[in-house]
Amino acid sequence: MSVQGTLIFQNLLGKETAGKGKSVFEKLSEAVYTTQTGMKITGDEAEKVDGFSIQAEFMEYLDPTAGLSEEQKKAYEEQIMRKLRSGKKLTPEELNYLRVKNPQMYVQAARVQAMRENLKNQLENCHSKEEVEKVYGDAMSMVSKEDPMREALIAAYDDVTTEFKKTDKYQALPAKEEDARQKTDAELKMDTEQNGQGMEEVK
Repeated sequence: MSVQGTLIFQNLLGKETAGKGKSVFEKLSEAVYTTQTGMKITGDEAEKVDGFSIQAEFMEYLDPTAGLSEEQKKAYEEQIMRKLRSGKKLTPEELNYLRVKNPQMYVQAARVQAMRENLKNQLENCHSKEEVEKVYGDAMSMVSKEDPMREALIAAYDDVTTEFKKTDKYQALPAKEEDARQKTDAELKMDTEQNGQGMEEVK
């Protein structure tokens, strides 16, 4: 790696780890040396270390709450939960935080996000505003009253549908399914006529 590349890498990993007074770059450097030699480089006594040192330091770096106080970490998680309950899409960083810090909630949050994305894809494939309402209604009817994430799911379906209705794609849809079928039939007829004319010209 060039000197410039090393400096950039060091800058990226330069934030201090929580309460340790060392940057992640410094911790990783120690971890590399430790892993290669099998000995700690600090302290009076040599000590064997495992091969997960580097991984642990990377995970700490990827933790968005690294360096924050316990109160700040709690506030960050509460912020994620409010966002989840309101039906908004979580960022990869927020999902990663739950995966590392709260695995059980991560499973539920990931399920809500997947179902949210599934409904979004279905809505984008609708051919009429009437079909949009049907797809939305069907999705809502499938949410069990016993689902521990019922509130979040309903909010997610509401949010993604509301956002879709703001798009140009939705605005361009015909109102009724019958209108959509008529439009499709007209387009097919036009294509057939154009293909027929093309064949005549070839002859």
